[in-house]
Amino acid sequence: MGYLKNKQIHYMKYQTEETQLWVYDTEDDSKGKLILAVFYNGTDYEEFYNIEDIHLFLDTIGKAHIWCHNLEYDLNNVFIDEYESFLTRTYFAGRLIYASVPFYNHNYSDFFNHMAVSLDKVGELMKMKKVDYDFDGRLNKKKLLAHCRRDCEILWAGLERLIDFYDKGGVPNSYQSPVIKPLRLTKEEKVDLKKFLRSLTGENNYFFGNR
Repeated sequence: MGYLKNKQIHYMKYQTEETQLWVYDTEDDSKGKLILAVFYNGTDYEEFYNIEDIHLFLDTIGKAHIWCHNLEYDLNNVFIDEYESFLTRTYFAGRLIYASVPFYNHNYSDFFNHMAVSLDKVGELMKMKKVDYDFDGRLNKKKLLAHCRRDCEILWAGLERLIDFYDKGGVPNSYQSPVIKPLRLTKEEKVDLKKFLRSLTGENNYFFGNR
């Protein structure tokens, strides 16, 4: 009990009046068992090797909007067994695009819905190289942690660039609607938009993006 109480006190430092923004990445053993989960808020990393500790963290931090690059995979690694009932999923064209957990007051979004490229490519765009990890059946916690942390850093940097991405009108392609034009937002408008995006809560905050 002392261990859990100390961890809960540690996580309480994240509680704020505003909606928090987090990204997270997970890895499993290819058989559905979690190996590692890393959560990152642009400053702090929280790392977990078991489901119970993850949910103690989620239950304590307060209102949050959490992003993944592979939403279905990462949610399936965290919301299993009795925790599955906490989750409300929203699908479009057979693909998960958004999820919410009213019990924790959390919303989950898929970055790939907005920028439909691999995380390697996002890293290239951000000039951030991924940390490779060879999943050959031999667990190296130090290398795996570095791998997941870097993925979170790339995803965080990508979120910071999303507003610039839309401000430029996205990436021109043959499927893009002719009504999509650059927004030409001012710096003040971009700051206001970031504040607005952080504030989003509820069950209808999904976005279809490029898909």
